[in-house]
Amino acid sequence: MNLNILKQLREQIYASFERGGDALFNLADALLSESQAQSLPELSQSPFFERKWPSAYEALEDGRINSDELQKVFVSTLLTQMAKGEPIYVGVDATVIERAEAQTSEDRGYIHLPNLPLVEKALSVGWQYSNVVLLPQTPSSWTPVLDTRRIPTEKTAVQVAIEQLRALRPLFGDRQVIVVADRGYATPEFLRACQDLGYHCLVRLKTDRRLYRPAKRLHPRGPIPKDGSLFQGKRKETHGEPDATACLQDAKGRTVHISRFDKLHWHRRTASLWFKLSASSGRQPRIVSVTLGSVATSPWMISFLCKRSLHTTLGVSLKNMAIAIFILVTSHCLSPVLPPKR
Repeated sequence: MNLNILKQLREQIYASFERGGDALFNLADALLSESQAQSLPELSQSPFFERKWPSAYEALEDGRINSDELQKVFVSTLLTQMAKGEPIYVGVDATVIERAEAQTSEDRGYIHLPNLPLVEKALSVGWQYSNVVLLPQTPSSWTPVLDTRRIPTEKTAVQVAIEQLRALRPLFGDRQVIVVADRGYATPEFLRACQDLGYHCLVRLKTDRRLYRPAKRLHPRGPIPKDGSLFQGKRKETHGEPDATACLQDAKGRTVHISRFDKLHWHRRTASLWFKLSASSGRQPRIVSVTLGSVATSPWMISFLCKRSLHTTLGVSLKNMAIAIFILVTSHCLSPVLPPKR
Protein backbone atom coordinates (compact mmCIF):
# COMPACT_ATOMS: atom_id res chain seq x y z
CA MET A 1 0.00 0.00 0.00
CA ASN A 2 1.24 3.48 -0.87
CA LEU A 3 2.60 5.30 2.19
CA ASN A 4 0.84 8.53 1.21
CA ILE A 5 -2.48 6.71 0.99
CA LEU A 6 -1.89 5.16 4.41
CA LYS A 7 -1.08 8.57 5.88
CA GLN A 8 -4.23 10.05 4.33
CA LEU A 9 -6.26 7.14 5.67
CA ARG A 10 -5.01 7.69 9.20
CA GLU A 11 -5.89 11.39 8.99
CA GLN A 12 -9.41 10.60 7.78
CA ILE A 13 -9.87 8.03 10.54
CA TYR A 14 -8.76 10.56 13.13
CA ALA A 15 -11.25 13.09 11.71
CA SER A 16 -14.11 10.63 12.27
CA PHE A 17 -13.37 10.59 16.03
CA GLU A 18 -15.65 13.38 17.20
CA ARG A 19 -14.55 13.37 20.84
CA GLY A 20 -11.55 11.87 22.59
CA GLY A 21 -9.79 11.43 19.27
CA ASP A 22 -6.23 11.42 20.61
CA ALA A 23 -6.88 8.70 23.19
CA LEU A 24 -8.95 6.63 20.77
CA PHE A 25 -6.30 6.83 18.09
CA ASN A 26 -3.58 5.85 20.54
CA LEU A 27 -5.72 2.90 21.55
CA ALA A 28 -6.06 1.89 17.90
CA ASP A 29 -2.27 1.99 17.49
CA ALA A 30 -1.92 -0.10 20.64
CA LEU A 31 -4.29 -2.69 19.20
CA LEU A 32 -2.11 -2.87 16.11
CA SER A 33 1.12 -3.33 18.01
CA GLU A 34 0.08 -5.50 20.97
CA SER A 35 -1.55 -8.58 19.47
CA GLN A 36 -1.05 -10.61 22.66
CA ALA A 37 -2.66 -8.09 25.03
CA GLN A 38 -5.62 -9.56 26.92
CA SER A 39 -6.86 -6.45 28.78
CA LEU A 40 -6.95 -2.68 28.60
CA PRO A 41 -4.14 -2.27 31.18
CA GLU A 42 -1.93 -4.46 28.98
CA LEU A 43 -2.80 -2.34 25.93
CA SER A 44 -1.88 0.78 27.89
CA GLN A 45 1.66 -0.60 28.26
CA SER A 46 2.20 -0.37 24.50
CA PRO A 47 4.83 2.21 23.48
CA PHE A 48 2.26 3.60 21.02
CA PHE A 49 -0.17 4.41 23.82
CA GLU A 50 1.19 7.76 24.99
CA ARG A 51 -1.09 8.10 28.02
CA LYS A 52 -1.67 6.51 31.40
CA TRP A 53 -3.75 3.36 31.65
CA PRO A 54 -6.97 5.13 32.91
CA SER A 55 -7.11 6.96 29.56
CA ALA A 56 -7.92 3.67 27.84
CA TYR A 57 -11.14 3.38 29.85
CA GLU A 58 -11.98 7.07 29.44
CA ALA A 59 -11.48 6.84 25.67
CA LEU A 60 -14.09 4.09 25.40
CA GLU A 61 -16.47 5.72 27.88
CA ASP A 62 -16.32 9.38 26.82
CA GLY A 63 -15.10 9.20 23.23
CA ARG A 64 -17.40 9.58 20.23
CA ILE A 65 -16.93 7.91 16.83
CA ASN A 66 -18.90 8.82 13.71
CA SER A 67 -19.44 5.26 12.49
CA ASP A 68 -21.06 6.28 9.20
CA GLU A 69 -18.17 8.56 8.30
CA LEU A 70 -15.65 5.92 9.33
CA GLN A 71 -17.36 3.37 7.10
CA LYS A 72 -17.21 5.77 4.15
CA VAL A 73 -13.48 6.26 4.73
CA PHE A 74 -12.78 2.53 4.66
CA VAL A 75 -14.97 1.75 1.66
CA SER A 76 -13.66 4.63 -0.44
CA THR A 77 -10.04 3.78 0.41
CA LEU A 78 -10.51 0.11 -0.43
CA LEU A 79 -12.20 0.88 -3.74
CA THR A 80 -9.36 3.19 -4.81
CA GLN A 81 -7.05 0.14 -4.68
CA MET A 82 -9.17 -1.61 -7.33
CA ALA A 83 -9.50 -0.95 -11.02
CA LYS A 84 -12.68 0.94 -11.95
CA GLY A 85 -13.92 -1.75 -14.31
CA GLU A 86 -13.18 -4.57 -11.88
CA PRO A 87 -16.23 -6.16 -10.20
CA ILE A 88 -16.47 -5.96 -6.43
CA TYR A 89 -16.96 -9.25 -4.59
CA VAL A 90 -18.66 -8.81 -1.23
CA GLY A 91 -18.99 -11.67 1.24
CA VAL A 92 -21.95 -11.96 3.62
CA ASP A 93 -22.05 -14.38 6.51
CA ALA A 94 -23.04 -14.68 10.17
CA THR A 95 -20.85 -15.64 13.10
CA VAL A 96 -21.48 -16.32 16.78
CA ILE A 97 -19.89 -15.41 20.10
CA GLU A 98 -20.65 -17.68 23.02
CA ARG A 99 -21.73 -15.89 26.22
CA ALA A 100 -23.11 -18.75 28.28
CA GLU A 101 -22.02 -17.29 31.64
CA ALA A 102 -22.94 -13.65 30.93
CA GLN A 103 -26.36 -13.77 32.58
CA THR A 104 -26.70 -9.97 32.78
CA SER A 105 -25.96 -9.44 29.07
CA GLU A 106 -28.93 -8.27 27.06
CA ASP A 107 -30.70 -10.10 24.26
CA ARG A 108 -28.80 -13.36 24.31
CA GLY A 109 -30.18 -16.22 22.27
CA TYR A 110 -29.49 -19.82 21.39
CA ILE A 111 -26.56 -20.23 19.01
CA HIS A 112 -25.04 -23.14 17.12
CA LEU A 113 -21.38 -23.90 17.81
CA PRO A 114 -19.45 -25.67 15.02
CA ASN A 115 -16.24 -27.71 15.18
CA LEU A 116 -17.47 -30.72 17.08
CA PRO A 117 -15.96 -32.50 19.00
CA LEU A 118 -13.75 -29.53 19.94
CA VAL A 119 -16.76 -28.05 21.72
CA GLU A 120 -18.68 -30.04 24.30
CA LYS A 121 -22.17 -29.11 23.06
CA ALA A 122 -23.32 -27.90 19.69
CA LEU A 123 -25.97 -25.62 21.24
CA SER A 124 -25.15 -22.75 23.57
CA VAL A 125 -26.19 -19.20 24.49
CA GLY A 126 -24.67 -16.03 23.07
CA TRP A 127 -24.88 -13.47 20.30
CA GLN A 128 -24.95 -13.60 16.52
CA TYR A 129 -23.24 -11.09 14.25
CA SER A 130 -23.69 -10.37 10.56
CA ASN A 131 -20.51 -9.47 8.66
CA VAL A 132 -20.17 -7.88 5.23
CA VAL A 133 -16.59 -8.06 3.96
CA LEU A 134 -14.70 -7.25 0.78
CA LEU A 135 -13.27 -10.29 -0.99
CA PRO A 136 -10.01 -9.37 -2.75
CA GLN A 137 -8.57 -11.32 -5.61
CA THR A 138 -5.33 -12.16 -3.77
CA PRO A 139 -5.85 -15.29 -1.62
CA SER A 140 -5.37 -14.60 2.08
CA SER A 141 -6.82 -15.49 5.47
CA TRP A 142 -7.67 -11.82 6.13
CA THR A 143 -10.40 -9.63 4.72
CA PRO A 144 -11.39 -5.97 5.18
CA VAL A 145 -14.67 -5.59 7.06
CA LEU A 146 -17.21 -3.27 5.46
CA ASP A 147 -19.91 -3.60 8.11
CA THR A 148 -20.60 -5.63 11.27
CA ARG A 149 -23.91 -5.67 13.11
CA ARG A 150 -25.30 -7.74 15.91
CA ILE A 151 -28.31 -9.85 14.96
CA PRO A 152 -31.05 -9.27 17.56
CA THR A 153 -33.19 -12.20 18.59
CA GLU A 154 -36.26 -10.70 16.91
CA LYS A 155 -34.54 -10.66 13.50
CA THR A 156 -32.87 -13.21 11.26
CA ALA A 157 -29.42 -13.15 9.67
CA VAL A 158 -31.03 -12.60 6.27
CA GLN A 159 -32.96 -9.54 7.45
CA VAL A 160 -29.87 -7.92 8.98
CA ALA A 161 -27.79 -8.71 5.88
CA ILE A 162 -30.36 -6.97 3.69
CA GLU A 163 -30.19 -3.89 5.92
CA GLN A 164 -26.39 -3.87 5.67
CA LEU A 165 -26.36 -4.25 1.88
CA ARG A 166 -28.96 -1.51 1.54
CA ALA A 167 -26.82 0.87 3.64
CA LEU A 168 -23.68 0.04 1.62
CA ARG A 169 -25.29 0.47 -1.80
CA PRO A 170 -24.65 4.27 -2.10
CA LEU A 171 -20.98 3.79 -1.17
CA PHE A 172 -20.36 1.46 -4.13
CA GLY A 173 -21.58 3.98 -6.70
CA ASP A 174 -22.25 2.54 -10.15
CA ARG A 175 -19.72 -0.30 -9.84
CA GLN A 176 -20.75 -3.91 -10.38
CA VAL A 177 -21.13 -5.66 -7.03
CA ILE A 178 -21.35 -9.45 -6.63
CA VAL A 179 -22.59 -10.70 -3.26
CA VAL A 180 -21.13 -14.03 -2.11
CA ALA A 181 -23.11 -15.91 0.52
CA ASP A 182 -23.71 -19.36 1.95
CA ARG A 183 -26.75 -21.54 1.33
CA GLY A 184 -28.63 -20.01 4.28
CA TYR A 185 -29.06 -16.86 2.19
CA ALA A 186 -30.60 -18.66 -0.80
CA THR A 187 -34.07 -17.40 0.09
CA PRO A 188 -36.62 -15.46 -1.97
CA GLU A 189 -36.43 -12.55 0.48
CA PHE A 190 -32.66 -12.15 0.14
CA LEU A 191 -32.54 -12.64 -3.63
CA ARG A 192 -35.40 -10.24 -4.27
CA ALA A 193 -33.72 -7.58 -2.10
CA CYS A 194 -30.45 -8.01 -4.01
CA GLN A 195 -32.32 -7.67 -7.27
CA ASP A 196 -33.98 -4.45 -6.14
CA LEU A 197 -30.61 -3.04 -5.01
CA GLY A 198 -28.90 -3.93 -8.28
CA TYR A 199 -26.58 -6.58 -6.82
CA HIS A 200 -25.49 -9.78 -8.52
CA CYS A 201 -25.25 -12.83 -6.25
CA LEU A 202 -23.09 -15.91 -5.78
CA VAL A 203 -24.68 -18.25 -3.28
CA ARG A 204 -24.63 -21.97 -2.60
CA LEU A 205 -27.72 -24.07 -3.05
CA LYS A 206 -28.73 -27.09 -1.00
CA THR A 207 -28.68 -30.29 -3.03
CA ASP A 208 -32.20 -31.13 -1.84
CA ARG A 209 -33.63 -27.72 -2.77
CA ARG A 210 -36.77 -28.23 -4.82
CA LEU A 211 -37.09 -25.98 -7.88
CA TYR A 212 -39.72 -26.13 -10.61
CA ARG A 213 -39.88 -25.50 -14.32
CA PRO A 214 -42.56 -23.34 -15.97
CA ALA A 215 -46.04 -24.79 -15.66
CA LYS A 216 -47.73 -26.36 -18.67
CA ARG A 217 -51.40 -26.95 -19.20
CA LEU A 218 -52.07 -30.68 -19.10
CA HIS A 219 -55.80 -30.53 -19.87
CA PRO A 220 -57.80 -28.12 -22.02
CA ARG A 221 -60.08 -27.29 -19.10
CA GLY A 222 -59.38 -26.11 -15.60
CA PRO A 223 -56.80 -23.68 -14.20
CA ILE A 224 -53.19 -23.61 -15.40
CA PRO A 225 -50.91 -25.36 -12.87
CA LYS A 226 -48.69 -23.03 -10.83
CA ASP A 227 -45.61 -25.27 -11.02
CA GLY A 228 -44.14 -27.44 -13.71
CA SER A 229 -41.89 -30.47 -13.41
CA LEU A 230 -39.53 -30.81 -10.44
CA PHE A 231 -35.81 -29.98 -10.54
CA GLN A 232 -33.71 -31.18 -7.60
CA GLY A 233 -29.92 -31.12 -7.49
CA LYS A 234 -29.37 -34.50 -5.87
CA ARG A 235 -31.79 -36.29 -8.23
CA LYS A 236 -30.20 -36.43 -11.68
CA GLU A 237 -33.33 -37.93 -13.18
CA THR A 238 -35.06 -34.54 -12.66
CA HIS A 239 -32.40 -32.52 -14.50
CA GLY A 240 -33.28 -33.27 -18.08
CA GLU A 241 -31.36 -31.67 -20.95
CA PRO A 242 -29.52 -28.44 -20.05
CA ASP A 243 -30.16 -25.27 -22.02
CA ALA A 244 -26.42 -24.61 -22.41
CA THR A 245 -23.14 -26.29 -21.49
CA ALA A 246 -19.51 -25.24 -21.17
CA CYS A 247 -16.20 -26.93 -20.37
CA LEU A 248 -13.49 -24.92 -18.55
CA GLN A 249 -10.34 -25.44 -16.52
CA ASP A 250 -9.76 -24.06 -13.02
CA ALA A 251 -6.54 -22.51 -11.70
CA LYS A 252 -5.11 -25.98 -10.96
CA GLY A 253 -5.79 -27.32 -14.42
CA ARG A 254 -8.79 -29.43 -13.46
CA THR A 255 -11.67 -29.73 -15.90
CA VAL A 256 -14.98 -28.17 -14.87
CA HIS A 257 -18.18 -28.91 -16.78
CA ILE A 258 -20.98 -26.36 -16.49
CA SER A 259 -24.60 -26.99 -17.41
CA ARG A 260 -27.22 -24.25 -17.44
CA PHE A 261 -30.92 -24.77 -16.80
CA ASP A 262 -33.22 -21.83 -17.58
CA LYS A 263 -36.50 -20.66 -16.03
CA LEU A 264 -36.47 -22.51 -12.73
CA HIS A 265 -38.41 -21.13 -9.80
CA TRP A 266 -39.36 -21.91 -6.23
CA HIS A 267 -42.76 -23.19 -5.31
CA ARG A 268 -45.36 -20.58 -6.22
CA ARG A 269 -46.42 -20.35 -2.58
CA THR A 270 -42.87 -19.28 -1.71
CA ALA A 271 -41.78 -16.88 -4.47
CA SER A 272 -42.33 -15.85 -8.07
CA LEU A 273 -38.72 -15.69 -9.21
CA TRP A 274 -37.31 -17.35 -12.30
CA PHE A 275 -33.88 -18.91 -12.46
CA LYS A 276 -31.23 -19.91 -14.93
CA LEU A 277 -29.46 -22.65 -13.02
CA SER A 278 -25.92 -23.77 -13.77
CA ALA A 279 -24.34 -26.95 -12.49
CA SER A 280 -20.64 -27.75 -12.59
CA SER A 281 -18.90 -31.05 -12.18
CA GLY A 282 -15.24 -31.77 -11.57
CA ARG A 283 -14.44 -34.84 -9.56
CA GLN A 284 -17.92 -34.67 -8.05
CA PRO A 285 -21.01 -33.08 -9.64
CA ARG A 286 -22.00 -29.94 -7.76
CA ILE A 287 -24.51 -27.19 -8.47
CA VAL A 288 -22.59 -23.93 -8.54
CA SER A 289 -24.42 -21.15 -10.38
CA VAL A 290 -27.80 -19.80 -11.29
CA THR A 291 -29.15 -16.80 -13.18
CA LEU A 292 -32.15 -15.21 -11.55
CA GLY A 293 -34.73 -12.90 -13.00
CA SER A 294 -38.27 -11.79 -12.36
CA VAL A 295 -41.09 -12.56 -14.77
CA ALA A 296 -41.62 -8.86 -15.47
CA THR A 297 -37.98 -7.73 -15.57
CA SER A 298 -34.82 -8.57 -17.47
CA PRO A 299 -32.70 -11.45 -16.15
CA TRP A 300 -29.83 -10.79 -13.79
CA MET A 301 -27.03 -12.97 -12.55
CA ILE A 302 -26.91 -14.97 -9.38
CA SER A 303 -24.60 -17.90 -8.79
CA PHE A 304 -24.45 -20.78 -6.44
CA LEU A 305 -20.93 -21.18 -5.13
CA CYS A 306 -19.19 -24.51 -4.72
CA LYS A 307 -16.97 -25.19 -1.72
CA ARG A 308 -13.79 -25.12 -3.80
CA SER A 309 -14.48 -21.70 -5.32
CA LEU A 310 -11.67 -19.19 -5.16
CA HIS A 311 -14.08 -16.65 -3.71
CA THR A 312 -14.14 -18.53 -0.42
CA THR A 313 -10.53 -17.43 0.11
CA LEU A 314 -10.29 -14.03 1.74
CA GLY A 315 -7.61 -11.36 1.51
CA VAL A 316 -6.89 -7.84 2.74
CA SER A 317 -4.49 -4.98 2.18
CA LEU A 318 -5.54 -2.91 5.18
CA LYS A 319 -6.10 -5.80 7.56
CA ASN A 320 -4.48 -4.48 10.74
CA MET A 321 -5.98 -1.01 10.59
CA ALA A 322 -9.44 -2.38 9.77
CA ILE A 323 -9.38 -4.82 12.68
CA ALA A 324 -8.20 -2.22 15.18
CA ILE A 325 -10.74 0.42 14.18
CA PHE A 326 -13.71 -1.93 14.06
CA ILE A 327 -12.78 -3.32 17.48
CA LEU A 328 -12.89 0.26 18.72
CA VAL A 329 -16.23 0.94 17.04
CA THR A 330 -17.92 -2.16 18.41
CA SER A 331 -16.37 -1.81 21.87
CA HIS A 332 -17.15 1.90 22.14
CA CYS A 333 -20.48 2.38 20.38
CA LEU A 334 -22.09 -0.94 21.35
CA SER A 335 -20.48 -1.52 24.73
CA PRO A 336 -23.82 -2.32 26.51
CA VAL A 337 -24.47 -5.28 24.23
CA LEU A 338 -21.09 -6.42 22.92
CA PRO A 339 -18.71 -8.73 24.77
CA PRO A 340 -15.20 -7.64 25.63
CA LYS A 341 -12.31 -8.54 23.31
CA ARG A 342 -11.46 -12.21 23.74
